[in-house]
Amino acid sequence: LDALAPAALYALMGLAFALVWGVVGRIVFFLGELAMLGAFVVPTVAVAIGEGAWNTAIVAVAAACGAAALAVSLWGGAIGHAIFSRVAFRASRPVVIVGVGLAIALQEFVARTHGVRDLWVPPPAGAPLLVADGPFEVLATPMRLVLVAVAFTAIAAVLVVFPRTAFGRAWRAVGDDPAMARLLGVDPARVLVATMALAGALCGLAGAVHTLAWGGISFHMGTALGVKAAIAALI
Repeated sequence: LDALAPAALYALMGLAFALVWGVVGRIVFFLGELAMLGAFVVPTVAVAIGEGAWNTAIVAVAAACGAAALAVSLWGGAIGHAIFSRVAFRASRPVVIVGVGLAIALQEFVARTHGVRDLWVPPPAGAPLLVADGPFEVLATPMRLVLVAVAFTAIAAVLVVFPRTAFGRAWRAVGDDPAMARLLGVDPARVLVATMALAGALCGLAGAVHTLAWGGISFHMGTALGVKAAIAALI
């Protein structure tokens, strides 16, 4: 039970890494910073909906996860359109350099706008549920269980629905052969932008899961999240 929440977090980010990897053929580490952006959306949502609604697990999860996924999806699409699509289908070195540069830029952006101190958002955990009794008690909070359900529902939806859509087929074509896909009328740059938007939504959701489950956020948290999620994607 303790492992389910971090498993949900890294599964979301691992899927995001895999989606981008499938198009460009490389790991891009700034996706950890997109998750950090999603984590910083949560305090804004908590203030906006008020203390009463925030202490209701279902309302808090729905508002925070929806807002984080939407906001970071826009970030991902904008970065893909303005920056990443210009280098993604060239040599590998510019992609790596741009990825590292974006990670640093996003960290510094959040550090300058929100400050460098770590923030704490009290998770609306609710009363612990007794799962098992015996030599020792096993407890789980409703918030953790709701977050796990939301995360794995999102992952299942992407894995089941995505391959059956026109976008999913275009993503597969670009991943197999960008030049041939272009000859057949599929624009690799547009596919990359849409992929970055979807990966951003998954990373934003992961950031919201992190904040709602553990509460602590910082401008540099994306580095550790990105490294662990990259390992999850490789596995």
